[in-house]
Amino acid sequence: MKNTSLMYILLPILMFQFGCNPGQLIVERSNSDTTPSKIDKVISINPEFTSINLFRKNEERIMPDEGKREMFNQVLKKNAKESGIELVIYDSDHLKVTDTDYFNYLLPLRQQILRSNLSQNSAFDRKSKNLGGHSSPQTWTFIENPIFDSDYSWLSDKYGTRYFALHGVISLAYKRRALLGMAIFFPPVGLYYLIRPQYRSIYYSFLVDVKKGEVVYRELREFGGEFSKNNLEAMVFDSFNILNQQP
Repeated sequence: MKNTSLMYILLPILMFQFGCNPGQLIVERSNSDTTPSKIDKVISINPEFTSINLFRKNEERIMPDEGKREMFNQVLKKNAKESGIELVIYDSDHLKVTDTDYFNYLLPLRQQILRSNLSQNSAFDRKSKNLGGHSSPQTWTFIENPIFDSDYSWLSDKYGTRYFALHGVISLAYKRRALLGMAIFFPPVGLYYLIRPQYRSIYYSFLVDVKKGEVVYRELREFGGEFSKNNLEAMVFDSFNILNQQP
């Protein structure tokens, strides 16, 4: 599945999760007692930074941002290390000729993770907990963990960890809602609101246990505004800290 096709599926689901309220954090955890309280090593498969601009023509609306993706990778590595997690990133921009596992196993696993997260409706026990300085985060526990093909269990021995992850950022630019009265009585101001984009950004993290073939952790964050390196640093640092907090 192409990235553009994926974004058309992924974005409405993420936006529906958050509703219309910016600045939300949703954390979903495994219900298994065997999941360790601290995760030491994670393999991240092809992190993505995608910009969606609804002012553009349809074929140009969804664009991977390669420059920001490199920055995103650096932010992920730095903040994982500061949180005591060894994060190893495998992406399409830094492959060697000998990295055949990426195409043969890691990319198929990535598709499995996406399908399990996007196609399986999971029931939850919902709780309320103060996480990462957010005033009203939502913390859920899977009643039944989303599952995927267990044929990938052998990857835990090869890569030295049973935990594989997808990390991504979606930055959305869309039209503001101009007030009718403002547009009529103050045309310059109304025009400003019509042509100046409004921004909404989403960070997501999906973590799976390949030994059990289950999704064990999901996190979605959203805020009204563009991502900068500073606010992304703060979000990712907070994200890795929450990952290793007791549920």
